[in-house]
Amino acid sequence: MTHLFTTSIIKTAKRSTEIDAPGNSQPSCVVLNSGLLPEDGPAYQFLGKILRAVDVSLEKDTLLLQIETQEKAPQFIQFKSEISPCPVLCFGIRPEVLNLHMNPLPFLAFRFLEFDWIFSDSLDVLEKDVKKKKLLWDAMKVLFRRESE
Repeated sequence: MTHLFTTSIIKTAKRSTEIDAPGNSQPSCVVLNSGLLPEDGPAYQFLGKILRAVDVSLEKDTLLLQIETQEKAPQFIQFKSEISPCPVLCFGIRPEVLNLHMNPLPFLAFRFLEFDWIFSDSLDVLEKDVKKKKLLWDAMKVLFRRESE
């Protein structure tokens, strides 16, 4: 199978992008982040904390797509065919960058093309803004409650 993501586009959180290869499990969550997150950096640690709040492990359960530049972003259709529907959290990524034709409100959980989505500000902005953290938390409670039903 041709791989749709290359290391020049993304780096993943201790996961292979060959998610459909034998022995590899489907992610329970996809995170798209604008920019790279060093594993020892505060934004990566903050993302781990966000996901742990809804019982999702960044290292074990998440396909983390770190998009170095907006021009190199994967089209949604590229990864839609490789993974089962699951929550997609977008940090600092606009829908049109993924070739999605929609205009979602930030911090609002919604379903689109069989996937549940939340679009948010970047992790750096979120980490410093208590009000936006609360909005994200409220949206994630809705999204992950929906997933467990």
